[in-house]
Amino acid sequence: MPKPPPGFAWDDRKAAANHAKHSASFAAVRNFDFEGALVTEDLRADYGEVRLLALG
Repeated sequence: MPKPPPGFAWDDRKAAANHAKHSASFAAVRNFDFEGALVTEDLRADYGEVRLLALG
């Protein structure tokens, strides 16, 4: 199983808030195929850090 990219992290409170808002679990990322995904930099806003979008 592919591993999330280096530096990928979350905290429990943020994960719970994300699940409540979007019905999406951060834990599902464990099964995401990053190696086969189309990945691009998220340029929609200045986040103060590099953020990536992955479609797979």
